[in-house]
Amino acid sequence: MNDKTKPVIFTWDGDHMVPLARFKYRCDQQYVVHQEYRLVEEEERSRGSQGHYFACPARCLENMPDNMASRFAHRSTCANGY
Repeated sequence: MNDKTKPVIFTWDGDHMVPLARFKYRCDQQYVVHQEYRLVEEEERSRGSQGHYFACPARCLENMPDNMASRFAHRSTCANGY
């Protein structure tokens, strides 16, 4: 598996992890027959919890003194290429 592997949804049939039909082409492109791959369950996130996650840093910036907030915001935007 490489860094460009995209997620695939599988179902367990009692013997095998079977990809949903809409992921067959993706599996053919990114997996090799008889090679072992690590399968890790990923929890689904709601839009609400994701929104809360990103709102927390924004709230922190709002509550900082102006001189600290401007330095922090400038540093983070430069680090992200903006």
